[in-house]
Amino acid sequence: MPPTRGERQASGGSTGSGASAVGWLVATLTFFDVAIVARLGPYLTVPALFTIVTVAGLLAFSATEEKYSTAIRSAVLRERAARLLLIGLPFVYLSLNSELRQIQGAT
Repeated sequence: MPPTRGERQASGGSTGSGASAVGWLVATLTFFDVAIVARLGPYLTVPALFTIVTVAGLLAFSATEEKYSTAIRSAVLRERAARLLLIGLPFVYLSLNSELRQIQGAT
């Protein structure tokens, strides 16, 4: 007599549902000598899909409401652009200056 479904689950065997963790992708993240192994199966891909749909809905709603679109625009575009310009321009200047020195030294 074949084992019942409860007996298969208790013994660690297949439940017959067709879902198996054997073929899932595995990602290993290492932070400060601590390895975290994450199986990239439906438990991560479905919530990621729901997150994408939720963010798209939020952005669509905020694009139609003036109060929210102004707040998001200032938080995402203005403040970050100002910070990137403040931090990034000295690096751009230094890299262009070093390239000019290399060109002048080569001629």
